Amino acid sequence: RSLPDYVPFHMLFGYKRKEGSLGPSGDGTPILRSEARIEAIEAAKSILPLDFDHVEILHSSEAVTRLNSILADTFQGPAWRLGAR
Repeated sequence: RSLPDYVPFHMLFGYKRKEGSLGPSGDGTPILRSEARIEAIEAAKSILPLDFDHVEILHSSEAVTRLNSILADTFQGPAWRLGAR
């Protein structure tokens, strides 16, 4: 079932690779291609894959910064993030 048009959907996920790996995720979790429905990928307003495992991403300053940016844009608008409060 699709989300209503007024609900922005962003995909932020970890895909930790093993050192020197060029293949699929190396943290033992399923790869995005096998887990995410194509409809969800196509509906996403943004997609941000991060090279962290499913625990590391919770402590990632990059993930926190991106999530805060999405929340600020959603609730205050892009100008709020740029300091025009």
